[in-house]
Amino acid sequence: MNEPEALKLIGIDHSYADVPILRSLDFSLAAGEYCVVLGRSGSGKSTLLRLIAGLIPLEAGTIKMNQQCVARTSPKDRHVAMLFQDDRLYPHWTLRRAMELACRASNVEQDTKTEIESLARRFQIADVLDRRPDQVSGGQLRRAALAKAILRRPAVLLLDEPLHGLDATLREDFLSLLADLPRQRGRTTASTDLPSTAIVHVTHDGDEAMRLADRIAVLDQGRVVQSGPPSEIYHRPQTLAVARSLGHPPVNVLSANAANAFALESTESQWIVRPENLEVVASDTQRSNGIQWQARLIKSRFVNGHWVSHWRSHEQDWRCVSTDDPMRMVVNQSATLSMHPDRMHRVGIESRITND
Repeated sequence: MNEPEALKLIGIDHSYADVPILRSLDFSLAAGEYCVVLGRSGSGKSTLLRLIAGLIPLEAGTIKMNQQCVARTSPKDRHVAMLFQDDRLYPHWTLRRAMELACRASNVEQDTKTEIESLARRFQIADVLDRRPDQVSGGQLRRAALAKAILRRPAVLLLDEPLHGLDATLREDFLSLLADLPRQRGRTTASTDLPSTAIVHVTHDGDEAMRLADRIAVLDQGRVVQSGPPSEIYHRPQTLAVARSLGHPPVNVLSANAANAFALESTESQWIVRPENLEVVASDTQRSNGIQWQARLIKSRFVNGHWVSHWRSHEQDWRCVSTDDPMRMVVNQSATLSMHPDRMHRVGIESRITND
């Protein structure tokens, strides 16, 4: 059974100082869905969240929640909660009091004391509930701000770069929290069951998006250029910008020289191959159904359990990921690279949008 639509944006335009940020943007979100909007810094991700929350005026287009237009609905009445990058909590209130306020602002039936203490234990902040924001660590404050947003039991939860500024350990802890966020909202005071909370999480980090999203929407030049499950976005990107937004090391983009050498049709398109789909083979090894060529080793590093090697041929650099040291070679030594044609992908050439 398909979930009802929690959010729908149609033809959204927004500019700053006459510079277009969002252009005819369309976006939708199902109840209970976790969607990560992925885009470079300055692509309009935070602007998109603020428009949904009603914090900045809508210039053009339509925003609907629960199939109702919210253009004239104030932020407090939109059943939206937002986690800001700077963990905004009232500085003179304890964490508990801030959470109690969130519960009172909700239209969902809940036992305030029980819900707060249960979520605080889950987020490992139960022992600091009676402290003010300036009396807790940055990680505890981020958890408290997220708990406060969840306790509002919103129809849509907006997360603005929620992992921004966290060190590696806190980042992993917070990723685990986000991956298992409670989305059930419960019942209204009229005993009506509510659809699950939908989540819009914006980031520039492709790895973060892959680990959390039910669906990824890639934002480029003010529009959602591709939207789909993480595996689809990763393996079948429609544009070079989408391909480059996911994966580390970055995707290999074949130069015109390489495409011609491999007899690949490249009119109005470009060919890409992921680093894990390149293989370093012995010079006397032949792959019956693969493309092979000679390349020169530039450097090789052991990173997170894998060897990442960089090679040079056909007037371009190639990145390869393998579990073994690439033949324990020395820099500038030559070897054979191999790739299977089925592991290559063709993307369209992108036209840049110019300001009118």
